[in-house]
Amino acid sequence: MASSSSKTILLTGYEPWDDFEFNPSGKIAAALNGKVITNDYIIRGEVMPVDCRKMPGILTGLIEKYQPQVVVGLGLAFGDSGMRVERIGHNRINITKADNGGNVVLDEPAVTSANAAYFSTFPANEIVTTLLRNGIPAYPSDHAGGHCCNLMLFTALHYLSYSESSIPCGFLHLPGTPQMAAQIALRDKSPKVYPSMSLELMQQAVELSLLQIVG
Repeated sequence: MASSSSKTILLTGYEPWDDFEFNPSGKIAAALNGKVITNDYIIRGEVMPVDCRKMPGILTGLIEKYQPQVVVGLGLAFGDSGMRVERIGHNRINITKADNGGNVVLDEPAVTSANAAYFSTFPANEIVTTLLRNGIPAYPSDHAGGHCCNLMLFTALHYLSYSESSIPCGFLHLPGTPQMAAQIALRDKSPKVYPSMSLELMQQAVELSLLQIVG
């Protein structure tokens, strides 16, 4: 149970999009909502829309609402072989297949006249090491793509750059689950199955990452 002096971790994931009926990032954010971890941090898990026009305003509204001490986004990177720990958010949107809001955006800045990029402010390399030491495949990344995942990271870092205090902020990309990999193999009639990770192991990885940030 959280105390009146609890600090807040804002943890965002995404709703389903594209070929899949569920999104592990949204499932984990919802599952961890309300959980208290070390040093009296309470997790506020929120499921975000896969809509590049609506999501940034919702995200900044949540930051204003919760006044968090940590901000971490989760997203799906189907086909990845492990947890991808993002170190840079880029000022770029490149959505070639319509998102859930019907938006197709080709090479536009996320924020006009803003920095070209921001470095994540959470301990990305240390998170990778922690996950590997716990037997969870993980690696650092310097490009979060051009879709809503990178947009979340850039939006949060840009917004928080105006804060007087330095707030740990970053993004974790999750691989697909075994069920998702099987679904695509059946759809494509492919003899090759994409890499995957169980939802339970991904949730463990997220919790370990948060502990590394606040520990």
